[in-house]
Amino acid sequence: MPATRYSVAGDGDERRCTRCQSETHVKNLTILQINDLHGYLAPHPEMFALGDDNDVRSGGGLERLATLFRALRRERAGAVLALDNGDTFHGTMAAVHTRGDAVIAPMRALGLDGMTAHWEFAYGLARLDEIAQRLPYPILAANYHGSSLELQPFTIVDRGGIRVAVIGLLAVVAKHLLPRDQRWALEVTMGESELRTLIPSVAAR
Repeated sequence: MPATRYSVAGDGDERRCTRCQSETHVKNLTILQINDLHGYLAPHPEMFALGDDNDVRSGGGLERLATLFRALRRERAGAVLALDNGDTFHGTMAAVHTRGDAVIAPMRALGLDGMTAHWEFAYGLARLDEIAQRLPYPILAANYHGSSLELQPFTIVDRGGIRVAVIGLLAVVAKHLLPRDQRWALEVTMGESELRTLIPSVAAR
């Protein structure tokens, strides 16, 4: 889970501050990103690729992640954007047996700003919609059509005085993760045309 710090420009005359000698007006935003949790609630052995070597270490654990997220938000005065790239509510026995229920409360504690979905589609469209309704952050997807599923295409948040828009895109394989009798109801694109339309619209808000 990388913690990356970006410098972003402010408004008006500050717009070109990243080119200035002085960094007086530069604001920092830390982006926290998780993915492929696959329902692992507790720390577990995980293989890490380190150059030409692999190392098995203890990784994950939602309680540990929540503690780290809270510490980073305090340290960085709230200028933290936290996102989940999906493959979250499906995977382990606890996740699949409860159709994602076992993972919802621990994920709520992370205080995420948004996520997109992937293997979550394996539960079917109705169940995915139920999970989305129970989360305090949106599941984002701008590149699907032909379904009654109602996911937000984007979200806009203010973190530490920095206004950020996040647009969600599904992997095109998401349709094929649905139960076979539901695949006809969903079309997923590469998202290129949707982005061309959304980016200017969102930027103007």
